[in-house]
Amino acid sequence: MMDNKDLLTPENLALLNSKQGRYALLKNKKINLQKAVEEVRYINSLKERQVALIKIQNWVIDNEKKVVV
Repeated sequence: MMDNKDLLTPENLALLNSKQGRYALLKNKKINLQKAVEEVRYINSLKERQVALIKIQNWVIDNEKKVVV
């Protein structure tokens, strides 16, 4: 487990200062910085993947293609 000093890098502080970061910190009575940072990173990566899927969906529609999964 990482020390709190290791968790408070400028990048992690920016993540925790975001709307999702504050929510992740405050949703439990006991604050767990490592878990909050991991949750915010997961949410951000999920949003990036959703954007990529929407781009693919728009390309498929524009080019009148079909996708098999």
